[in-house]
Amino acid sequence: MKELDIYEILDDNQLLGESYELECKSAKGGMPGSLWETYSAFANSEGGNIVLGITEKDEILHIDGLSEAQVSKYQHDFWNQANNKGKVNTNILSEQQVKSIPIGTDQFILVIYVPAADYRSKPVHIGPDPLRGTYKRNHTGDYLCTPDEVRQMIADALPQKPDFRILDNYSLEDLDERSISPVSYTHLTLP
Repeated sequence: MKELDIYEILDDNQLLGESYELECKSAKGGMPGSLWETYSAFANSEGGNIVLGITEKDEILHIDGLSEAQVSKYQHDFWNQANNKGKVNTNILSEQQVKSIPIGTDQFILVIYVPAADYRSKPVHIGPDPLRGTYKRNHTGDYLCTPDEVRQMIADALPQKPDFRILDNYSLEDLDERSISPVSYTHLTLP
């Protein structure tokens, strides 16, 4: 986990804003629902850290902090949802990637490091429909993937890609000669 890196960033440079690899959420009022969009986006992109207990206002991070009881509840809720196929199709995290970090007297932040998913696990999506629940990360935002982007991830995850299959009992004679011949432009007629 990139725990040390995130801690150094927050400790040494509290004016740092969100980025391609960092998303902060207050979580004072409960587990943010948008956490799962960010989980999907980081998993389908290059990975990143979700930090609960910090807000961003005017592109500046502010530490809100969470109590130990809140962090414990959020960890419990997070793991229940991460392993619920109705919430997210796959859990790509290990226990070491969800950490509570003390930031002061009785105050904590919860850091969730989401790695980039292996291409065989993509798309990582929320809900049962990958076309409506697959996100990607661009700059500081999470964006719904287009149907073509989702279909490409699904095709990339196939164990044997259709284009790479070797067809048995076929030879060059089975190909349509017109489709593999160079085009002769002298035979084209223009309207």
